[in-house]
Amino acid sequence: MKVYVRYNQSKKSSTYLASRYRKNIKGSLELNGVRLVDSLTASPDIVHLLSPEDELFALKAKDSGAKVVTSAFYCEAETPLSFLGEEEEDGYRPLKAKALRLLKNSDLIFVPDAKGKGIIFDEGLSHKKVEILLPGVNSARFVLLDQQEESVYQQYFNIRKDEKIIVVFGDYKETKKLEFLNSLALKMRDFRFIFLGFSKKHQSTWHYRRWIKKGIGNVFLESSLPDDVYRSLLHSATLVLYLREPDTITTLEAFACNLPIFIYKEYSQSFYLKKDKNCFVFYEEKELIQAMQNGGKEKSLLVKNYTKNARMSYSLEQIGKKYVEFYRALLGEK
Repeated sequence: MKVYVRYNQSKKSSTYLASRYRKNIKGSLELNGVRLVDSLTASPDIVHLLSPEDELFALKAKDSGAKVVTSAFYCEAETPLSFLGEEEEDGYRPLKAKALRLLKNSDLIFVPDAKGKGIIFDEGLSHKKVEILLPGVNSARFVLLDQQEESVYQQYFNIRKDEKIIVVFGDYKETKKLEFLNSLALKMRDFRFIFLGFSKKHQSTWHYRRWIKKGIGNVFLESSLPDDVYRSLLHSATLVLYLREPDTITTLEAFACNLPIFIYKEYSQSFYLKKDKNCFVFYEEKELIQAMQNGGKEKSLLVKNYTKNARMSYSLEQIGKKYVEFYRALLGEK
C-alpha cells in the first residue's frame, strides 16, 4: 500500500497546525511500515488530503485510480485549512463551497469529534463514510528534551528560567479576548503570557497595532513559533489557556507535557475534552485568576493520571494502526 499525504502550504500564510498535523500523519504511518510517496506519478493507492483548497486535486487523484481520504475540522484556527465559512446571524457556520465539493468527492472522511460528524451529516452527506479519529501526538518530542533544548525559549523571549509561563491560544480578530488577556496580565505581573494567534495576517491589522501600543511587558504576541522554541516553551510552561475553541493538536501536545488545560468560556463537550476531568472551564475572571495563580496544582493528579493514559491511546504508533486499518478496509484488503 502506497500513501500520499498532501498539504500544499501557501507561502503567504502561517499554518503551524496543518504542517504539524501532516507530520503526525506521516510519522504514524511510517511507524506502521506504510510506504509514503510524494506525487500522483508514484501511483499511490491512497491520497490523504487536509485542505479544502485541494478540491480539484481530489478529482485528479480519483482519475489516477487512488482512493481519496480527507481530514476535516482539525485545523479550523487557521484560515487556509478551515472547512467552515463565515458565521451567520444565528451563529451557524456552514461548510465552504469548495470544502463541500471536496467532501463529496472523498471516499473516506476523518473528523476529530462528533460535532464534526454532525456538521457533515447536516450538509446532506450522511451516505459518506465518516470516522472520528484524533490526530495523535509524539510525546517524546515534547518531553525528552536535553538541557540545551529546554532553554531555547529563554533566549528567544529573553526571559529567565524560573519565570512562570502561561501559553495562551487565541485569535487576533477577537478584540474583546485581547482586552481580557490585557486585564489578566495586569493583575498577574509575576507571570509571562505567550499568546499564539497563528495567523500572521491579523498581526498587521489595527487590532494588533493598538495592542502593541499598550506595551504590556509580561505579554508576548506571536503568530507561530519555530518548532524547537514551541516545544521548549510547552515543556516549561505552567499551564495552557484557551481563549478560543480548543483544537485537538495543541491539546494533545499539552497532554504530552502534563499541562493543566484551562478554557475561558469557549467550551463544548467532546469525547476527549471533559470538564473537570482533563480540562478546567472558567466563566469568571476572578475564578480563572485564582486557579492560574495556583497553577492548577489542586487538580494536578487528575491531569497526570489522564495524560498518562492519553499518551498511550493517542501515540502516533496507535493512531497509525487505526489509519492502516481504515485504509485497508477502503481498499478492500484484509
